[in-house]
Amino acid sequence: MMLQELLGLIAKGQQRTPRDLAAVMGISPAMVEQMTLQLANLGYLEEITQCGADCDGCESGDACLLMARQKVWMLTTRGKRAAAAPV
Repeated sequence: MMLQELLGLIAKGQQRTPRDLAAVMGISPAMVEQMTLQLANLGYLEEITQCGADCDGCESGDACLLMARQKVWMLTTRGKRAAAAPV
């Protein structure tokens, strides 16, 4: 249930740090880190190490987590299906 909630938050497309996600979910940032690793191992998430786009004019601007050297996760096709599934 908590994994599905995390997938749903990630699916909303807003960049969030583990601290932000933890606050929304009422858990620790360390727990969020463990959950994202578990979701990645199950094939629901993949880590983005570079976006491939030119940073000039990017809508994320100064809020880019990649530029802040934080992990950024993206839903895989399997993750998108799971996030859209009714709870």
